[in-house]
Amino acid sequence: MIEAEDGEVCLKLLGEQRFDMAFLDVHMPGMTGIEALCRARQQGNQTFVVLMSGQPKSEIVEIARKLEAYDFLAKPFPGGDLIAIFKTYERLVQPVRALLVDDSATVRRVISKIIDQSIFRVTMDEAGTGMQAVDLCDKGRYDVVFLDMNMPDIDGPQTLARLRSKNPNVRVVVNSSEPEENVLRRFGNQRVEIFLKKPFYPKDVDRAMRTVFDLPTPYRIETAAPAPAA
Repeated sequence: MIEAEDGEVCLKLLGEQRFDMAFLDVHMPGMTGIEALCRARQQGNQTFVVLMSGQPKSEIVEIARKLEAYDFLAKPFPGGDLIAIFKTYERLVQPVRALLVDDSATVRRVISKIIDQSIFRVTMDEAGTGMQAVDLCDKGRYDVVFLDMNMPDIDGPQTLARLRSKNPNVRVVVNSSEPEENVLRRFGNQRVEIFLKKPFYPKDVDRAMRTVFDLPTPYRIETAAPAPAA
């Protein structure tokens, strides 16, 4: 653990050393934590950052999001919040082996690029049919399967049933352009971890992965409203 007493020292350390994580107070003497993070990001620093403040105003929290701080903690915070942050970081740095199942090569290419932009470290195999997905799962285990609903041989529910017959614990993200209610109804009593409606984006993938791995949602804080204009 290395400590910094103000924003300038913080920025200097971030530029000179590699850190796995950084917890930055918003309010520090001289340069603020927000300013230090902004300059660090401009310099290309991608450290996993959590910002902290005793007065988490909504506009400050929004800036933190734009600067890609992973989370924002309101002081004082319980030790459980820190444990959850550490648990999240441990999962983020572990490789995730995923299988993408979709009959369209173009769609697979687009979704693969989106998943590549996730904060999770995902390595991807692809299947163009449900049976190809079953065959690939016979050969190796996947942490998560991104499963399309409609395919030419066996559909999403049939594919999931076959995957679960071999691995009951397989975690599945169902994606479709159809309404969620209609899609999940076709899966009946089969467990689906989360549904993503096409088109979706990297932040949606992050949300899905947090659900799959039972990680807490960041930015669950109550913010003070902005001061009224004079």
